[in-house]
Amino acid sequence: MPETAPTLPHGDEGPQVALVIPVYDVEQYLDECLASVERQSIFDRMQVVLVDDGSTDSSGAMAEAFAARYPNVDFVRQANRGLGGARNRGLEEVRAPFVGFLDSDDRLPERALETLLGIIVEHDADVAIGMLQTFPEPTPYAWAQHLAEQSQVLAGIEHAEELVHGTSVCNKLFRTDDLRARGLRFGEGVHFEDAYVSLPILLAADRIALTSEVVYDYRQRAGGGSIMNGLWTRPANYWDHLQLEEFALELRGTVPGRRRPVLDLFLVRSFQGFALRAPEALDGEELRAFFDRASGVYRAIPPEAVHRGSRDANHRFGLLALQLGDWDLFVDRGAAIRAVEAHDGRVRMLLDRPLPDLAQALLTADRFTAHVESVEVDGEDHLRVTGRFSVDGLPLDERPPLTLHVRARSSGVTSSAELTLRHEVTANVPGDTWSGFTCRLPMGEMDSGEYPLRLVLETPTGEVTTALRPTPGALAAARTLQLASCLTVLRAPGRLHTVLQVTRGADDRARRTWRLRHLREDVTHALRLRPLWRQRLVRALTGVAFRSPVWLLGERRDTAQDNSAVLFEHLRTHRPDIRAYYLLDRSSPHYARLKALGRVLPHSGLRHRLLMLHAAVLVNSYDINAYMLPRGWDKALYLQHLAWRIGSRRVFLQHGVSYNHV
Repeated sequence: MPETAPTLPHGDEGPQVALVIPVYDVEQYLDECLASVERQSIFDRMQVVLVDDGSTDSSGAMAEAFAARYPNVDFVRQANRGLGGARNRGLEEVRAPFVGFLDSDDRLPERALETLLGIIVEHDADVAIGMLQTFPEPTPYAWAQHLAEQSQVLAGIEHAEELVHGTSVCNKLFRTDDLRARGLRFGEGVHFEDAYVSLPILLAADRIALTSEVVYDYRQRAGGGSIMNGLWTRPANYWDHLQLEEFALELRGTVPGRRRPVLDLFLVRSFQGFALRAPEALDGEELRAFFDRASGVYRAIPPEAVHRGSRDANHRFGLLALQLGDWDLFVDRGAAIRAVEAHDGRVRMLLDRPLPDLAQALLTADRFTAHVESVEVDGEDHLRVTGRFSVDGLPLDERPPLTLHVRARSSGVTSSAELTLRHEVTANVPGDTWSGFTCRLPMGEMDSGEYPLRLVLETPTGEVTTALRPTPGALAAARTLQLASCLTVLRAPGRLHTVLQVTRGADDRARRTWRLRHLREDVTHALRLRPLWRQRLVRALTGVAFRSPVWLLGERRDTAQDNSAVLFEHLRTHRPDIRAYYLLDRSSPHYARLKALGRVLPHSGLRHRLLMLHAAVLVNSYDINAYMLPRGWDKALYLQHLAWRIGSRRVFLQHGVSYNHV
């Protein structure tokens, strides 16, 4: 709000702002909601309309009792019509020039209505919009970027296009006469009912007042209580949103030309997820009927609008099929892709049917990404690099027509990669079945140095490359590897790329060079105070004390009852020559029993922290990084800066008994 607040409408003619609150089976939240209304700084100038929408719990009685306490609160009861129907009924009772909306499981900050009323009056605006925040966990909204200033006014939504996606009415204040003159009503019997009111107003408004003040607290219910949960899994959502898109298309002829691209943006971005997932969510005649209706909408949208508004090629495929009325492409795009080509450093998919030039542009992928998952010795002088890749828009449930290579940049080494099945993901992500690759890198051809790893996609028109990013598993398993011609280790200087560090030679001299190189790195790392620098320095200073290998075993921090504990007992009884230690909280009920075996370390104690820097083997029947790292060690930083330096071998002892990965 400005330092000098604007003069708000006031007088004896009646309430200046109305608040419509639908109520349905929210007895556990309604007291908090109504208390936030009662605390509004301009409560005495408000009209509150409570609509009991056929509640089956005590909500209706609670709302009626609240209304009985205040003359400015109206109570209406009706048979259940849903959220849209309850709001429509409440609108009929509004007597104030401005109106806002509150759901009965949410709440308002104390100055919410005063803030919205202040800016809509100050700027003589058609609609006022404030910040909406979710609780208990915050949610970032793209449209919120336009609410950076305390108070401002836009001369139309074309100056802040992302606002068109914020269609909730709950963080807005409208002019009552405007809603009535336009005959606007909330959708009934459907989800996304807000947009039937907010979208026409946003597209028509010549003055939109904005504020960065939080004016609405939206509750994210635990356990899926919100109607917006399961957005992609409920078949009804697909039909409800299609109905909204048909409504939006009807607006297209009435929207000023300068705002039509904003409406097209809404039509594309709000529906792209439904167009992508419909073949999995719907089937049979229902899917065909959905396709036919949706095609009627999207044939009217220009291809350039689809390209501008869609997230990526993956989402563009469904919209393109609707534009073309191509049923076969809609239900099985993989079968329609005959080849891929490189164009201007990007991947373009070619279909087995002719396309207009503008439509063909929609099949250019925005992202080609790849991850390295492991690097292992393969034979005398080769490394086997395995990983996964993704080209957005390219289905990988069948073997794709691709030629891949792995390149160690600046080394002169490029080796062909073989596509591999990823059986472990087939059950959950069918489209990723052929997203794996494996490659043998000849290390005898590399000189000493550091070589960034890249995945190369070769096509008839050229190649496209992308950095091999590290996975946590690859970093966890990283250690010095000795081959016939060199010493090497996989490292990740940054989160978005990996390198192979190589030193030529495999004799004692090469090993001394290798150790000195890393000792200098440890010192430099510490002098620059880089992440985990203390641990790196301590490790360098104490290495001489750990000539024999150390094994660390554990489960959860407070348990010793699974396979790791059994193995530890076996080692202490039958293999005392192995320096095995068990990590366990002193407060654990198992501590005293295991302590009798000896070499049980308090979890996160000084000895644990020291031995973790030199452990040759880590054994756990749960997640090693989650339960074996000392408290305070950041998992991601440990994997990036320390794990490769220590080079511990990791052993996961299967927890319990499994069959078919279950």
